[in-house]
Amino acid sequence: MNIWKDIAKNQVKPELFPVLVTISKGSSKKYQFMKEYGMLKLEKVLYSATCYPVNCGIIPRTLGKDDRPLEVLILCQEILDLYTIVECSPIGVIKTYENNRESEKIIAVPVIGMAYGFDTPVRNELLDSVYEELKPFFNIYSAKNAPGFREQAEGIGAVLAVEECMSRFDEIYSEI
Repeated sequence: MNIWKDIAKNQVKPELFPVLVTISKGSSKKYQFMKEYGMLKLEKVLYSATCYPVNCGIIPRTLGKDDRPLEVLILCQEILDLYTIVECSPIGVIKTYENNRESEKIIAVPVIGMAYGFDTPVRNELLDSVYEELKPFFNIYSAKNAPGFREQAEGIGAVLAVEECMSRFDEIYSEI
């Protein structure tokens, strides 16, 4: 089974979706999800003191502008194991620049316990601090190519980005 394309369509919604963990928080290893095989490929090792500040993953049945599954930055205290499925809700989106191309990344929280289930002003304050924490990582990570961190948007922008990537997947893979 290839989780990216074989999961039931009704399991993925713009406001609530499963995320397949592809990089654990604290790791210096960058894995790329190989959509053809449903497997992870070691893409690079971050040799500086830099490590991933959050768990990362992909949303099944999505396809970004970069022709890859839509990436997610999962906000939680725990280090999540690779290939774990986590139900998440989007709270923001950032645009980064990697390998000479722009990439959107959804910022999401696990719905288990819903520690981030609070009102909009508090959520936006949280996002501001998260953006400030992520900026240095992506600017160091992308230093060879261009400034890594480009712009940010709140919750509705994240839902719209997921919706767009779900539609792109459906257009290209309509037979699935």
